[in-house]
Amino acid sequence: MRFAKSIIISLTIICSFLYSEVIIGVGAYDGLSMDITIETPYDVGGFQFDVQGSSITGGSGGLAGDAGFFISAGGETVLGFSFSGGFIPAGSIGVLTNLSGTFSDDSCLSLGTGAISDTAGGPLDVTFGEDDCDFSDECDDEDADGICDDVDDCVG
Repeated sequence: MRFAKSIIISLTIICSFLYSEVIIGVGAYDGLSMDITIETPYDVGGFQFDVQGSSITGGSGGLAGDAGFFISAGGETVLGFSFSGGFIPAGSIGVLTNLSGTFSDDSCLSLGTGAISDTAGGPLDVTFGEDDCDFSDECDDEDADGICDDVDDCVG
């Protein structure tokens, strides 16, 4: 029994590393400011994403500010990176940056032509969850049992 538990725990840890992704979201916001949040299992060396439905005039602070990132924000686009090699360390959770500008109630996040990158400039897997411009809480339910087909073991 102890051996089986060890195997299950080991597989869970391995799978968490294989399927980990950076999670970006919207924290507190009003019509004039918006906090962008991050949860990352990787070192983050830079980011570029869009906040659709907004007119951004600036960005500052948060974990990006702590890492010494230069943050450029204008229109709907936010760009952040360090000139000196600074990065947001793996395991960081909190406010990525604080944006100023005007934000509608239906503002949403999109990579557009951007990316969240590691310290070597390579792209990281990212999700915006319910803040994703393409988010839909609708799902396929072929057998009409109220369980989305992507999690239903009994489809068909």
